[in-house]
Amino acid sequence: MLSFFIQSFIEPNGRIVFWFEQTRWSETSAINTQSARHPFSWWPTKTRSGLRTAIEGCFSGVEIFLAEDSLRLPICAKGVPKPSPNNWIEIPSDFPKKSGLSNFSIPILGTMPLLGANQILTVLDKLGELEVSVSGSDETLRFMQSPSTQTLAIIAEFALSLVKRQQFIPYASPIIGNPGAANGRWKSILGRQDVQFVRHILEEGTGELFAKVLSTRDQSAALPPKLLRIAIDIMLDQEIREAISDPIWFSYYHATGSKPLDHFLAKLADNPLSPIVSNFTLQGRLPEILDEWRERVKGELAPLRLALRISPPGYYEAETSDEDADPTEDLWEVAFGLSQRNALGTFLDPSSPNDLESVLDELKITPDEAELIYLKSLTRIATYDPLIEQAAQLGKGGRILIPSNDVITFVRGTAAILAEKEGVALLLPRTLRDAIKPKVHISSAPVKSKNPKMGLEALFTFTAKVSIGERELSREEIESLLASQSPIAKVDDDWFFVDRRGLTRALSYLTRHEQQSKRTLASILSETIGDIDDDDLISIERPDPQTLIDAMAKGRKRALESFVEPKGFTLPLRDYQRRGVDWLASLEAIGLGACLADDMGLGKTAQIIALLAQEHQDLLSAATFEISESPSSTSSSDSPSTEITETHATLIIAPVSVVGNWKRELARFYPALSVMVHHGSNRSDGVEFTESVKKHDVVITSYSLLARDISTLSALKWHRVVVDEAQNIKNPSAAMTVAANSLISSRRIALTGTPVENHTGELWAIMNFINPGLLGSRTGFRTKFSIPIERENNQTVATHLGKAIAPFLLRRLKTDKSIIADLPDKIEIKEYCGLSQEQEALYKNAVLRLQESLESASQMQRRGAILASITRLKQICNHPTLVKEATSLRGNSAKMQRLEELLEEILEGDEKVIIFTQFTTFGNLLHEHLQERFRQRVLYLHGGSTMPQRDSMVSEFATPGGPSIFLLSLKAGGTGLNLTAANHVIHYDRWWNSAVESQATDRAFRIGQRKDVVVRKLICEGTLEERIDAIIESKKALADSLISTGETWITELDDTALMDLLSLTPSEQD
Repeated sequence: MLSFFIQSFIEPNGRIVFWFEQTRWSETSAINTQSARHPFSWWPTKTRSGLRTAIEGCFSGVEIFLAEDSLRLPICAKGVPKPSPNNWIEIPSDFPKKSGLSNFSIPILGTMPLLGANQILTVLDKLGELEVSVSGSDETLRFMQSPSTQTLAIIAEFALSLVKRQQFIPYASPIIGNPGAANGRWKSILGRQDVQFVRHILEEGTGELFAKVLSTRDQSAALPPKLLRIAIDIMLDQEIREAISDPIWFSYYHATGSKPLDHFLAKLADNPLSPIVSNFTLQGRLPEILDEWRERVKGELAPLRLALRISPPGYYEAETSDEDADPTEDLWEVAFGLSQRNALGTFLDPSSPNDLESVLDELKITPDEAELIYLKSLTRIATYDPLIEQAAQLGKGGRILIPSNDVITFVRGTAAILAEKEGVALLLPRTLRDAIKPKVHISSAPVKSKNPKMGLEALFTFTAKVSIGERELSREEIESLLASQSPIAKVDDDWFFVDRRGLTRALSYLTRHEQQSKRTLASILSETIGDIDDDDLISIERPDPQTLIDAMAKGRKRALESFVEPKGFTLPLRDYQRRGVDWLASLEAIGLGACLADDMGLGKTAQIIALLAQEHQDLLSAATFEISESPSSTSSSDSPSTEITETHATLIIAPVSVVGNWKRELARFYPALSVMVHHGSNRSDGVEFTESVKKHDVVITSYSLLARDISTLSALKWHRVVVDEAQNIKNPSAAMTVAANSLISSRRIALTGTPVENHTGELWAIMNFINPGLLGSRTGFRTKFSIPIERENNQTVATHLGKAIAPFLLRRLKTDKSIIADLPDKIEIKEYCGLSQEQEALYKNAVLRLQESLESASQMQRRGAILASITRLKQICNHPTLVKEATSLRGNSAKMQRLEELLEEILEGDEKVIIFTQFTTFGNLLHEHLQERFRQRVLYLHGGSTMPQRDSMVSEFATPGGPSIFLLSLKAGGTGLNLTAANHVIHYDRWWNSAVESQATDRAFRIGQRKDVVVRKLICEGTLEERIDAIIESKKALADSLISTGETWITELDDTALMDLLSLTPSEQD
């Protein structure tokens, strides 16, 4: 790649010009002539028209010109030019480094119109991002900013800031040699800090920017300080002309209508600039207007400005000079003084030397200068109002008095105009600064009762109160304020604008809700969640949903207890998991559903098992465990008309691929629970099913059977329903979701790592399952939340929705430091998968064929047959395609289905994963399948990968934004690689030596890994894979020594032991 620095300089007329500096050294003879071409300068030849077009395209249609110019630039002693400060060209060591200056010919690129600040910044951005491939070669040209263009960008930003701060004035520049003609321009006005900034640019900036004026022989040419001001004014002038589209703009500045003056002001809007020639003179009102404008801008830059302070009655001691004023009437004081521009709220009395002395010393302003600012400013605004003119005549310390009935008119009229147009500091009492909306504060508390209703039907007291500011108003006070005709009123010690419309609305709200002293939790939450924005006239402070839930929990002993590990519970929970169990229990204790949405790998299954174990222990301890009713129990319209049988069992609904995993985890961590799996072709129904459920604590079934067996499942009132991978019910119209919602249960829990996959409607579906009606109707939710959030990116609505569902949804992320502290460095999870019907048939047939072949086989043939069958059985577990003449991996594999589910979650979390398989042929098919399935590039490293390919893939995977999935064969990628970009590892098929798997896992779990690594091992339930895993786990040390040579130990088993190891055990799954 060949790089070039973009250089720039300012011409004497303020025009910005560009040239390009190479970064390659070439031998150059000493340069002695002033006309010599600069050897580092560059411009594409005519043969590179495409490159020229690319460069010219960065100027966005602005007309450009190409020329040669002469610049005085630094050289070495031999006349060889020095590279610019950031250029990495190294001068050969035999060249003396003594500095000098010499003139060089430079190819330059300029623009015909003068550029404004924004245009300059746009050009620099485009040039700085330009990379051009050279036609006919592999070479790429890259362009970079230089110190001169970086300084130019700073200057342009500074010019823009002057425009935004309105630090400019119109300026008439007579045209020499053309009497009666002039140019109308905009000119900057600099404050003290601006002057210091300009000096800093001159001191710290690069000399290349002023190389042209240093090269000229014209002694009248502007030196850098003046040239910089010219450039700033040109940038500013162009920006203002660009912004002005209608000559009517100048009417604000008191145009008189005289043709010469109007012509001048109109010319200030011309773009490009054109001279004023129609009988123009610098006489008449023009100098006066320009002086007035200049003084206004300079006044805005002064550290002090005029201040106007309005104080309510009682804050002053003075006698009114108004003979007609009612002595009993409340009078407001308007005092004039000075305020520090950078210290809001300050008020300095110009008639009080003590007030001014310390401030003036700090600002380095004399008393005379401060007095001049005060008097000139007060005189300038005197024409706005007769009252101000009266104060101006009083001189320093002028004060006027205004009756209460007139103060609002003055504040919202004259005072507001002075603040906006003249920059006067307006100091008002806190309660009058802004129109304060009446606030309606709603408070609620659970109704005390011996047998309180629970869930969304729980009753709460409901009280509404109205306040203004911090002052609560009674109904009588509101009615009194509304009856008063005064626009301003005193409440206690504070004065307020009387917002009659707002108070009327607040009183109406108060009256309406006084009739509802008790309301259900559902009613209160519905109003709280539904009303996203405050009323236009009143501010409504509603109870926070979490506060209501906490108030309910305080009255329930079970809701406040912390998790205690039951006897026989073998799963050590981490702190965040204990908090999760407590949270689930607390919501269930008050009859509300919950969505546990922890990040993948944080142990949602473990927390449910702990909840079941704790509940079971309570029953064994003869503790009273009250079954509370909630809206999720069911309604008659959703329930079958047949008699409902109540059961103490928990129903768990899960994807078919994890049904077996639930059964094993329950048996492993709390075997005291009796577990029934409702699956398979021999599953029970009707009375037989009901009787079976009565004998079990937990029933597990799959989503695939939920809709099919809904008549059986809905004939029972379940103690609890848990839906795992709850995103399966995200479509409210799907039969599966309708079936789930029709289940009858006292408690509902949803488990999901992705509560929202595609749109907020999925969140509504899950929340509607756990707490029906909480978020209103589906149509209403779409109008109030989905459209504003998804189409309009309304963060206010999104935040409101988040707060509304927060009490019912718990989500912890692995990236949360408070959670990471509770996690191990490596989390290992076994994912049990079933077999599809095709896999099951193929597996049984393979075992049968092996059994038949062993009957007449020799010892050598026996070993070969066994090893071949083991490979075939593993391949069947992976995918039936591997033992058939097929090339597609779609369908027919529960393990493949589980892999895709895991990858969806990982990719949605913007995380990376490495997948190991021991079969190269399968790896080839899986590589193609994953790329097609997820529509992204998947890396694949196998034994045939060359070293350069291997290194390239590792580097690409480590790059942020690089591929997210890396597939590796176990032997080729299991050692010697550093893949810490991944924090997920999946072993698609098992290797019988745990050390081999550990080595592969350590590609991600090693020094340099900053995230916790989640390792998943996919195991087909009831197969050889599960049997070997059980041996490794139960006798790990012994198994490692026995099977360290691979699978050969299996060939030494007798026929009975071999068949026990390989045969497919009966499974409750299809």
